[in-house]
Amino acid sequence: VKELSNYKMGEITKSISQGIVTGCNDVYLISLDFIITHKLETDYLKKVYKGKDIRSGELIDSGYYIFYPYEEGEDGKDICISEDVLKRKCPNLYSYLKNSKKILSQRDYFSKSNKKWYELWNPRRKRHFENRKFVFSEINIVNDFVLVDECYYTDSACGAELKDEFKKYEQYLYLYLNSDLITYCYKKLSVPKANGYSIYKNAFLKELPVLINQQIDDEKMNIDNMQRCEFNDFIYKVFGIDDYEKKLIEEELCAYKSI
Repeated sequence: VKELSNYKMGEITKSISQGIVTGCNDVYLISLDFIITHKLETDYLKKVYKGKDIRSGELIDSGYYIFYPYEEGEDGKDICISEDVLKRKCPNLYSYLKNSKKILSQRDYFSKSNKKWYELWNPRRKRHFENRKFVFSEINIVNDFVLVDECYYTDSACGAELKDEFKKYEQYLYLYLNSDLITYCYKKLSVPKANGYSIYKNAFLKELPVLINQQIDDEKMNIDNMQRCEFNDFIYKVFGIDDYEKKLIEEELCAYKSI
């Protein structure tokens, strides 16, 4: 697979990054029930997903939102809203945060930064969360990449946004990344965790071999309409995997999936 591939995942993506690091999930991750009960304004609340909410090819709504007080400036950089704006636009939300100020102030590393007391420790880029991308759990038993549009996620999940010139291959890459063959390859590339789990992070994903050649271009329309089982057979043939090798791969993956 490595010999026949002409790209690595790190070469076709703008970034492969971990999600939002709040510094205090107990305060910043808020349930919908709490929001409704306490009439919190939603101007700066975004539906959020943890790694465990990304599974079986879809996003599972856990009913949680994240406080995300950032707007994109004219220069493209994210700017934290002022305390005055937060207080004026979202008085109930501001009151909730103010009541938790003592807890938030216990984040010692904040005292050494120029961040506002209610800020997130590492909010990442707002534009990334609103753009189309692959999202996936940071730790998983097998490859489980989900293609989504707007999606905010925590540091137990990761995301990968394709470079513009590769966006036309997103359906192919969705099938490719979730295929049995590439799952098998990735588990040989990543660091194994307990019970057969693997780490899905930039350090390993950026090295994942990716094949995009003339055959893929020629059959793109057909590929885009394939089901995953059909694509599994297709990609085995593209890489010249014989029946014996296919059996070994599927037996090993079957053992993981049964965990």
